[in-house]
Amino acid sequence: MHLPVVTLGARGAGAVLAVALLLAGLAPEALAQTTYTVTVANKTAAHPYFGQGHPTAYRLDGAEAPVVTLVRGQTYTFQMSNVGGIHPFYISTSPSGSSAGVYTDGVSGNFATGNAALTFTVPASAPAELWYQCSNHDFMGWRMAVVNGGTPYAAVLSGANEAPTANASPATGNVTATLTGTTLVVGGGFSGLSGAYTVSHLHLGLAGQAGAVQFALAPTVAADGRSGTFEAAANTFTLTAAQAEALAARRIYSNIHSAARPGGEIRGQVSPASWTALFAALTGRAEMPAGNPSQATGGVLVEIRGLQAIATGSFAGLGSDFNTAVGAHLHLGALGANGPVVFPLTPVLGPTTAAGRSSGRRTRSRSRRRRPTRSSPAATTSTSTPSTGPRARSAARRSPSRRAPSRRGSSGPTRSRPSRRRRRAASSASSTGSR
Repeated sequence: MHLPVVTLGARGAGAVLAVALLLAGLAPEALAQTTYTVTVANKTAAHPYFGQGHPTAYRLDGAEAPVVTLVRGQTYTFQMSNVGGIHPFYISTSPSGSSAGVYTDGVSGNFATGNAALTFTVPASAPAELWYQCSNHDFMGWRMAVVNGGTPYAAVLSGANEAPTANASPATGNVTATLTGTTLVVGGGFSGLSGAYTVSHLHLGLAGQAGAVQFALAPTVAADGRSGTFEAAANTFTLTAAQAEALAARRIYSNIHSAARPGGEIRGQVSPASWTALFAALTGRAEMPAGNPSQATGGVLVEIRGLQAIATGSFAGLGSDFNTAVGAHLHLGALGANGPVVFPLTPVLGPTTAAGRSSGRRTRSRSRRRRPTRSSPAATTSTSTPSTGPRARSAARRSPSRRAPSRRGSSGPTRSRPSRRRRRAASSASSTGSR
């Protein structure tokens, strides 16, 4: 059976960019996280309680000991998946568990096992910190950060999202964030880095772009040095008006850096958690029916809610100017096949904006080294981003001609010499006189 897919393409003089977005729910960039699947597995060194309490631990959606951010007034479901009867799952005010501090306000189904579900409607009176734990054993779970209602955002982190070049890192991670007024509270975590953790940030940039650091994140790093969690107390930031606007416009991404991949190992675009979001890297190799060797790069974030979809992203380094007669589109087709246009996309090819300064500078540098007609604009489907082709051509028109330096330098002794025209005239007159 073929999965339904949408293919996005951006075409210059030749077909240079295409990608398949699996809209059947595969490879989500960010989901509205209100349901978690709970399993039990042996602890690894990445667990904050490794070496303490029971040797097994709860995993939520396969992640070991993630910090769960709960918004007051929201309802959450924790669905057990073959959880043994000796490991009843419950909400606690105690970091250790073992039936201590049972929390019941808004909770239905405490001590869930097997394939039962626990639901939790977070009351306004809920404390800022709760824990998911086992009622029979110590230290099997981890923290729940409870925040006031605001605008929730989320990102799923993957090496496939790195820009300008994706990687095959096995690491995983997620970021949750809640914006209340100008205060952004960040939670989440990561695990399985290829090398020791170094730094992590929130950056400014659209999907497919690398941008400037806006905030340095401060994770609690596990003993293995390759996993960590983001605690709300250490990751609360005050946004400027411009940063809040960028967040709403999908121009903020999270990046985790490691010693093995100092430029970034896993990345995710931060987008509203109420939308299902899908990310795709753009590459010439994905063009159908045959790939091409284009060095162009790009990325697209497609968000879906109900019957609405929003596409944002960027591209740079096209082999020629963006072909406005052909354009960029969302296509319908099976994976690996071409299909008809479903929606045309509208790139904005304009002046450099904050969303694309980094890519714009690199593109301008390239445009000086080659003919203006080969400059490669960066663009987005909904937000202004750099366009260096027209600017490069305009600069070329304003630059002086190759004869200008000799005119500027024709002073001093050169004025006493007869001009070439006068010498030719004198020679002609002399020749005529001789006749």
